[in-house]
Formats: sequence, structure tokens, C-alpha cells
Amino acid sequence: MKRIGLVLSGGGGKGAYHIGVWKALREFGVEQNVNAVAGTSVGALNAALFLQGNLEVAEKVWLQISPEKILTPNPKNIIAQALKYVPSPLTQIFAKFSGKIVGHGWFSRAGLLKIIRGDVDLSKVSTSPITTFSTCLNARTLKVEYFPLNYQEREKIESILLASSAIPFLFDAEKIEGVPYWDGGFPYFGDNIPIQPLYDHGCDFIFVIHLNQSEMIDVKKYPKAQIVEIVPQDSQGGFINGTLDFTPSGSRRRMEQGYQDTIRILNPIFDMASTQLNVANRLYKLKASELSFNAKRRELLNERAEFKNETHRLLEDMS
Repeated sequence: MKRIGLVLSGGGGKGAYHIGVWKALREFGVEQNVNAVAGTSVGALNAALFLQGNLEVAEKVWLQISPEKILTPNPKNIIAQALKYVPSPLTQIFAKFSGKIVGHGWFSRAGLLKIIRGDVDLSKVSTSPITTFSTCLNARTLKVEYFPLNYQEREKIESILLASSAIPFLFDAEKIEGVPYWDGGFPYFGDNIPIQPLYDHGCDFIFVIHLNQSEMIDVKKYPKAQIVEIVPQDSQGGFINGTLDFTPSGSRRRMEQGYQDTIRILNPIFDMASTQLNVANRLYKLKASELSFNAKRRELLNERAEFKNETHRLLEDMS
């Protein structure tokens, strides 16, 4: 039997797209068969919502979201000015100064923490039978680590979810057991599409939900798994108008697109599977009919043989 995995990539405000995909997966009957989930950044938050199994709560979270809940007012102006002073190349500078910016984030995590405490049932997350991983970037080693959310204390789950979405420069690093961590999808260092933990967990049928059209995965790295990618047909926006777009209108649009894209991508797959199932059922019925026919034929032949023997004995008695 296939072990189904679900990968939710990172992308900030674009994450509303995941919720539309979830709705479609429910209609296709996939949701209840998912064995494991892995999420990065906003994907980790949505993974926690997924474990609750309450789509309506997830929709409410995204339709009631606002920039003020995640960022301070007018974040676009702050970031637009600040980005002018971010040196490049990014990889060299980030590696050199990573230890110096751990506690110098521009925005508070209070809003996200309020969402986690108000809308995520952490007890359900901890006890869920669905194995779930959250991707975080170790701020000291700049190495990716995949934290399980199952069987963790409430406070640790909160820290993991905050760490997975702690974008460097924007937010303070979040400490997990004394070690500072950042957004698990940070470019060049992170893993924004965490297939690996699910593959290592034994998932052999994996749905990968992208938030960026440009993201690519090397399926050759996962030879024992069948991977189905859900990719946005239309762009979900860039950093300012996508990643930082925490508006109800943006969420509503992305949820609808996630739903429609999933229907469009999965319909042919499920139609083919349905056709194959129908053929298999017909072959099964044909085989069953054939077996029944052969059984009746053998029974008839046995009756004929018995009649022949009885007739032979009768003729012998008469002679």
C-alpha cells in the first residue's frame, strides 16, 4: 500500500494557496490518506493546521489575516529602503554576518504567535498519527534541520513554527532548546521544498505543493517515490507583492487558484486511475464469471460421469 506524503513549500503570504489545494485534495479523497507532511516556513504553519483536519479554521485564519497581524504598519516602505543597503553577493555576506543579526529583526512575532495560540490546537498536532516535519535553518551552522512536531511539548511546537518562518533581517532568530534558528526556506542555505524527510520516512507517493513557478526539484534524487507537483498556473507574486502580501483579498485569490490548479492537475490522473480501476473491476468480474462457469462445467461433467457409471452398473445387473 502506498504511503502518501504532502510537501508544503515556503512563501509567506502566498501560503493561502496551500489551503485551496487542501480543499481540492479533500474532494479527491486524498486528505484522509496522507501519512506524513513536511512544511517550510508558512508551509509549517499550514501543516499544523492540516493536522487538525479542520479546513474551515484554516480558511478563517487566512481570510482574517492582515499585515498588522504579521508585520508592523507600512512594512513595504521599510523593506524597500532597507533592501538598498543589503550587500551582495548574498551568500557570502549572510555567512559572514549571520551571527551578528540573530537578535536584530525588524518585526515582532507577537501576531503570528497569537494566531498559533488562538487557531492551532497544539495538542492535536502533538498527538496526530500523521508524522509531520518542520524545516528550520540552524543560525550557527547554516545547516537545515527537520524538526518533528509529533510528541512535542506545546512550547517547543510554538518555537519550531516560529523558527521555521523567521526570515533573517526581518525577524529575530527563534531559539529551540537554546539554539537560534531561522526560516528553513532561506535561499541558498535552506530547503524550501522539504521532500527529503518524507522520502526518508518511507513515503513513496508524494504531493509537492509549490508557491513559486520557478522552483524546480530533481526527481532523480527520489527514485523510489512517485512525485506529483502542484504548481501555480499564475504567478503568486514576488517578495513584496507575494511573500509579504498578508491581505484577505490576496488570500482569497490564492486559495481559489490553489483549488482550481489542483482540480486541473489531478483530474486527468484520477480519471486515468478510475479508468484503470474500471478495467480491473471488469477483468475481475470476467475472471470470477469464468471461474464460476468452469466450476459449473466441472459439476456438470461430474454428474455426466456419475450418470454414465450408474447406467453401466444397471446394464451389468440386467445382464
